[in-house]
Amino acid sequence: MSLLTDFLTFEYANAYVLSNSKQFSAPKIYDAGGDLTKRWYVYYSFRNPKTGKLERQTPIYGGANKYKTKTDRMEVLSMYRRSLHDFLKRGFNPFEDNSDLLTKFQSSEIHTENSSQKAVASTETKVEEKSRTSISDAFSQVLHIKKHVVSSSTYMNYKQKLLKLERWLKGVKGVKHPLPLLPIHYYDI
Repeated sequence: MSLLTDFLTFEYANAYVLSNSKQFSAPKIYDAGGDLTKRWYVYYSFRNPKTGKLERQTPIYGGANKYKTKTDRMEVLSMYRRSLHDFLKRGFNPFEDNSDLLTKFQSSEIHTENSSQKAVASTETKVEEKSRTSISDAFSQVLHIKKHVVSSSTYMNYKQKLLKLERWLKGVKGVKHPLPLLPIHYYDI
């Protein structure tokens, strides 16, 4: 009889350990109690490999707060929540380098017919066709893409910051101009 008791105790202990070793919590939506004046976001926890405890990760806002109705915000955040949960189930780990995983997702991803995505894709193609692009050209391409995606004040802010950075780069001694820029992919950023 003690063999059966030992076996059942061992099985119970294994079941208990497995139930507590969940790597992440299901992503949840914080809706501020329906208050549209506050920020809404998706949040989740992931198990820290060093401590073994679930730690809350950086919330994902994803531009949902620009929508002015509860329905629109919930629709966007629900999509983020589903995508994040799928991403976590496939092995994403915020404590590790996920570049291989991102490469795999990028190759199997189906792109939707969105004008901003078309602009990004055409720009990536142009950058890949040219083996080298100057920093100035890269900044111009980025500004061209962002002009159609962000508000005019944000666009002007980006433009001013890029001009300052470009002036600073030209002032750095020992740097050849134009600076070469190797192809950059979305997952590198």
